[in-house]
Amino acid sequence: MMDYHLYPREADAVRAILRRLIERGIGLEVNTSGLRSPAGEPCPGPTVLRWYRELGGELLTVGSDAHDPARVGQGVDLACGLAERAGFAQLTRYHRLGPVSP
Repeated sequence: MMDYHLYPREADAVRAILRRLIERGIGLEVNTSGLRSPAGEPCPGPTVLRWYRELGGELLTVGSDAHDPARVGQGVDLACGLAERAGFAQLTRYHRLGPVSP
C-alpha cells in the first residue's frame, strides 16, 4: 500500500481541518472505497489517520461505500489494521447521528 504524498502547505491545511473536527467532536471515517480507485488505499490513508490520532482524535469509524451488496465490508479488515497501527484501540459506533459509547 502506498501512502499519498502531501506537500507541506497541504499537510498544514489537513492538520488544521483535523484539529477542527476534534474540537467539534466530529468523528473521522476510514472509507475503503479508495481501494477500488487508482489510489489503491482507504481514504484517508495511513498518514492522515496517524495525524488525527496524534492530535487527539478518538472518534473513528470504518465504511465501505459499497453501493452493491457484493462489496459490503470489502477492505474493512485492512482499514481496521490501519487504525490499529495509527494507535486506535477501538472504533466508534454511531446511532442517530451521534457516537455511542462501547
